[in-house]
Amino acid sequence: MTQDDTTLLASTQERIRKFFEDLVQESARYNMYINAQKSKIMVVSRQDNISVQVDHEGESLEQVHDFKFLGSYKSQMEIVPKKLEDA
Repeated sequence: MTQDDTTLLASTQERIRKFFEDLVQESARYNMYINAQKSKIMVVSRQDNISVQVDHEGESLEQVHDFKFLGSYKSQMEIVPKKLEDA
Protein backbone atom coordinates (compact mmCIF):
# COMPACT_ATOMS: atom_id res chain seq x y z
CA MET A 1 0.00 0.00 0.00
CA THR A 2 1.29 3.46 -0.82
CA GLN A 3 0.26 6.80 0.58
CA ASP A 4 0.74 9.73 -1.72
CA ASP A 5 -1.56 12.37 -0.21
CA THR A 6 0.03 15.23 1.68
CA THR A 7 -0.88 18.62 3.08
CA LEU A 8 1.29 21.72 3.12
CA LEU A 9 0.45 24.61 5.45
CA ALA A 10 1.87 28.13 5.20
CA SER A 11 0.96 31.62 6.32
CA THR A 12 1.89 33.40 3.07
CA GLN A 13 1.73 32.73 -0.65
CA GLU A 14 5.53 32.99 -0.88
CA ARG A 15 6.01 30.33 1.81
CA ILE A 16 3.55 27.90 0.22
CA ARG A 17 5.40 28.30 -3.09
CA LYS A 18 8.70 27.54 -1.32
CA PHE A 19 7.23 24.54 0.52
CA PHE A 20 5.81 23.24 -2.75
CA GLU A 21 9.15 23.66 -4.53
CA ASP A 22 10.83 21.76 -1.68
CA LEU A 23 8.20 19.00 -1.95
CA VAL A 24 8.80 18.68 -5.70
CA GLN A 25 12.57 18.45 -5.22
CA GLU A 26 12.43 15.97 -2.33
CA SER A 27 9.84 13.81 -4.12
CA ALA A 28 12.05 13.63 -7.22
CA ARG A 29 14.89 12.25 -5.07
CA TYR A 30 12.67 9.20 -4.47
CA ASN A 31 11.40 9.00 -8.06
CA MET A 32 8.03 10.44 -7.05
CA TYR A 33 6.55 13.19 -9.17
CA ILE A 34 3.81 15.73 -8.54
CA ASN A 35 0.87 15.69 -10.94
CA ALA A 36 -0.31 19.31 -11.30
CA GLN A 37 -3.71 18.18 -12.61
CA LYS A 38 -4.35 16.19 -9.42
CA SER A 39 -2.92 18.79 -7.01
CA LYS A 40 -5.19 21.35 -5.36
CA ILE A 41 -4.81 24.48 -3.24
CA MET A 42 -7.27 25.57 -0.57
CA VAL A 43 -6.94 28.85 1.32
CA VAL A 44 -8.06 28.63 4.93
CA SER A 45 -8.81 32.15 6.16
CA ARG A 46 -11.57 34.23 7.66
CA GLN A 47 -11.10 36.63 4.75
CA ASP A 48 -13.13 35.92 1.62
CA ASN A 49 -11.90 35.79 -1.98
CA ILE A 50 -8.20 35.20 -1.36
CA SER A 51 -6.52 33.92 -4.49
CA VAL A 52 -3.26 31.96 -4.47
CA GLN A 53 -1.20 31.22 -7.56
CA VAL A 54 1.14 28.20 -7.51
CA ASP A 55 2.50 26.79 -10.78
CA HIS A 56 4.12 23.45 -11.52
CA GLU A 57 5.66 22.47 -14.87
CA GLY A 58 3.82 25.27 -16.66
CA GLU A 59 0.41 24.52 -15.12
CA SER A 60 -1.41 26.40 -12.40
CA LEU A 61 -2.64 24.34 -9.49
CA GLU A 62 -6.42 24.53 -9.09
CA GLN A 63 -7.70 26.51 -6.10
CA VAL A 64 -10.69 24.84 -4.43
CA HIS A 65 -13.03 25.61 -1.52
CA ASP A 66 -13.49 21.97 -0.51
CA PHE A 67 -12.09 18.53 -1.31
CA LYS A 68 -11.93 14.91 -0.17
CA PHE A 69 -8.75 14.01 1.74
CA LEU A 70 -7.92 10.55 3.06
CA GLY A 71 -11.55 9.50 2.97
CA SER A 72 -13.05 12.57 4.64
CA TYR A 73 -14.55 15.72 3.18
CA LYS A 74 -12.74 18.98 4.00
CA SER A 75 -14.28 22.40 3.51
CA GLN A 76 -12.89 25.85 4.21
CA MET A 77 -16.09 26.70 6.05
CA GLU A 78 -15.75 23.68 8.36
CA ILE A 79 -12.11 24.41 9.13
CA VAL A 80 -12.49 28.16 9.75
CA PRO A 81 -16.05 29.09 10.68
CA LYS A 82 -17.14 32.59 9.76
CA LYS A 83 -17.08 35.11 12.60
CA LEU A 84 -20.49 35.77 14.06
CA GLU A 85 -21.59 39.34 13.71
CA ASP A 86 -22.21 41.17 17.00
CA ALA A 87 -25.93 41.62 17.56
